[in-house]
Amino acid sequence: MSCRARDWAWSRKGLTLAQRVVLLALAEYADENGSRCFPSLGLLERMTELSRRGITKALSGLDGTLIERDRGGTGSSDPLSTADTGARGGQRRRRRSGTKFPKHA
Repeated sequence: MSCRARDWAWSRKGLTLAQRVVLLALAEYADENGSRCFPSLGLLERMTELSRRGITKALSGLDGTLIERDRGGTGSSDPLSTADTGARGGQRRRRRSGTKFPKHA
């Protein structure tokens, strides 16, 4: 868990309760520098006690504003990561997707 990502998630304003709990769950699984995480939807369901649909809706509300979802190839989960990673054009290997947190922590 990254304390930086957790503190950043707590400081965000104007979120729904579902968005806040999902953002905090993502922060719980962020890497050491607080920029990427790769939790599965199943793990998020267990952590937040939200339905899969509720999590997906919360992620959609956060996507593009507070997080960036990197949707990998077929069969990959939706991971989260920070805005500082560049596109990996031309790579065709299957990769995990993730969520990125912005650098304003």
